Amino acid sequence: MEEAGRPKYQTHSLHFDEFGYLDWLAAQVGEPGMDEGLKEIFRTLFKFFADKGWAGFRELFLENCL
Repeated sequence: MEEAGRPKYQTHSLHFDEFGYLDWLAAQVGEPGMDEGLKEIFRTLFKFFADKGWAGFRELFLENCL
């Protein structure tokens, strides 16, 4: 966090491409990092919400996914 110039109190506001921090955090406790497939799913979701917003998400989901 400090190397990226971001204050520690902003750890809750990670963006869709900041999985390096999560991988680092997992390594600190001896766990494997996030799977690349899971990262891609999160990137896709974050991009969707950035483009479409949260409003109407349920309706879009019901129309397109069920």
